[in-house]
Amino acid sequence: MSKMPVWFKIIWMVPILINIAALIWFILGSTGGFQRGQDLIETVILMVCGIPSIIIVMISLTYIWQGWAPFGGMKYIVSVLLMASLLFFLIIW
Repeated sequence: MSKMPVWFKIIWMVPILINIAALIWFILGSTGGFQRGQDLIETVILMVCGIPSIIIVMISLTYIWQGWAPFGGMKYIVSVLLMASLLFFLIIW
């Protein structure tokens, strides 16, 4: 398993940080700064977009900390697909 270049880690961390910030922004905005509860529509949006987003962030962070995705020569393709899916969930919100 080859080591992941630092420049690629930095590029990959940008969508992760943006996605985490969007999730926090959504939770704070949908609850009015925790002054009220979420309504039904916001709860569904959080379930449909938030949970897959969190799962993809966790997978991405695992790959960054451990090196690469376990797919041999397809490591860049898998990495780019994970980054694209993070940005996709960001656009949906």
